[in-house]
Amino acid sequence: MMSQTIVLAGATFYLTIAACLFTQWAEIVQRHIRQRSQLLLLRIFLAIITVLWPIVVPIAYLELLIKVKKDKEKMVWLAERSPESFSAATTDDSLLL
Repeated sequence: MMSQTIVLAGATFYLTIAACLFTQWAEIVQRHIRQRSQLLLLRIFLAIITVLWPIVVPIAYLELLIKVKKDKEKMVWLAERSPESFSAATTDDSLLL
């Protein structure tokens, strides 16, 4: 009885997340579709990624983390140079009025 409850809860969770993701992905695809000939291919793609969301979502999240890390490194690099250029510009006598 307990194992049936766990399986039912897992299946409910899986199907709920799959339905939510399918809805979001379908809206994105509809906004970006250019040709009607791509429609069948996109529907097949949506079906596959909806079924395989436990694999697709973590991979997409890892890619997002890598992108954020790179962006953070760029921001740190810019922040390190920004005070130097700002202090050099403010100490220049020609800028004072």
